[in-house]
Amino acid sequence: MLIGEFEVMDIIRIVGAAATCFMAYFIVGYATGKIVGFVSNRLPQSTEDVLAFFLKYTLFIITVGIILNVSGFNITTLLGAAGVFGVAIGFASQTTIANVISGIFLMIEHSLRVGDVIKYDDAQGKIQDIGLLSVMLKTIDNKLIRVPNELLIKNKVVNITALKQRVIVFHASVSTKDDADKAIRVFQDAWQQMDLAIKDKEISVSYAASSADTLGFSINIWVKTSDIIAAKSEYIKLCSTVARAQGVPLYITSQ
Repeated sequence: MLIGEFEVMDIIRIVGAAATCFMAYFIVGYATGKIVGFVSNRLPQSTEDVLAFFLKYTLFIITVGIILNVSGFNITTLLGAAGVFGVAIGFASQTTIANVISGIFLMIEHSLRVGDVIKYDDAQGKIQDIGLLSVMLKTIDNKLIRVPNELLIKNKVVNITALKQRVIVFHASVSTKDDADKAIRVFQDAWQQMDLAIKDKEISVSYAASSADTLGFSINIWVKTSDIIAAKSEYIKLCSTVARAQGVPLYITSQ
């Protein structure tokens, strides 16, 4: 009779733990949805889905362990097996884990956002997606480049569009030193006619590398980051027009 009572108690304990785990699955799912909802406006949909998946099942596994322990089950053996399995998986997927951790740091740091134009190594493009494993870039010639997160964390990345205003550097030269003062007037007159220049920040003109035959200039102009390409074209065109009108032989390029 005593054995039968123990069997009944074990069955009740098992059923109770199973029912509690079943309810915990939905509760954890609801809580995860609320947590992810706080950061959903900062993350692309794909990243949000992956984050929700990992968070949900991590919390669920922890909850199940607590439930089993409270219910009187010995989970030491289970934890030991899980630890060995985890170590084996860790060694087999070191690169993946490094990319996941790097992806989490990128999301927390907010140094890169979807829509930013970045330059890494010899690749430059607009960020289409920030995932837990990689960042997808779309280049100007409509190619997709996948960059692992670990590389973005370890190496230098230039965020071209992070700030709203940028300086465009132009390089110009004239063939004779007698044309130097005329060239400076051309630079200033062309800047005055620019529609895309930020006029509350003055143009900066300085002498650059020169030779026996030419005199070089460096011209800095502030523009909105979103107008960089159009502003380069506009200023070079205006300089050429003004230089021809004033009879100044001028050569100008942008950096």
